[in-house]
Amino acid sequence: MNTNYKSKITAARRAEVVERRLKGETSSELAEIFGITSGYVDKLVRMEGHSLAPPPKISDSDAREMLGRFEDGETVGDLARAFGVHYDTARRAIAKARLLPPEEESEVDEYNLKWVMNSACKGMDPEFFEYEPDRDERLADAVARYELAKEVCIKCPTSVDCLDSANEDDRLWTTRGGLMPLGLRRRLKAD
Repeated sequence: MNTNYKSKITAARRAEVVERRLKGETSSELAEIFGITSGYVDKLVRMEGHSLAPPPKISDSDAREMLGRFEDGETVGDLARAFGVHYDTARRAIAKARLLPPEEESEVDEYNLKWVMNSACKGMDPEFFEYEPDRDERLADAVARYELAKEVCIKCPTSVDCLDSANEDDRLWTTRGGLMPLGLRRRLKAD
């Protein structure tokens, strides 16, 4: 690296270095582009009255969003600007997101979570409400278990919400809102 770098950079170029550094490019990238040291890049930024504070913490959800957008073709620089963080912070967040365990996607939306928290079956074993034809269970035992599950549903303040949120699979194999699972009802008719 040329030790006489200070004399080679004009005031306009210094302003460009500071502007690009504040937009998220790293000191080392700018040093290479402008033929100066990364320490001098940081000094120029400080001389203009800007601080080089430690990078902000990026939440896991923001890191996952950055990774998704990066994989969709956005550049790290674009993401840094969009999230208002330094280029290196965005780059580290993308790397961090690759190491995070996959997010469990829930089919239950926020509205549904409210009724679930108030349901009578909260904390109970979900299998108690399920009918599985593959289970080695006599028909009479399955019906008796349904009757017990129905008693819980009858006392439940959220049974209508429970039934409304049930999808086709839920209605086929699970006691929802006190109704007998369709799979169990079909087996009763067949027997």
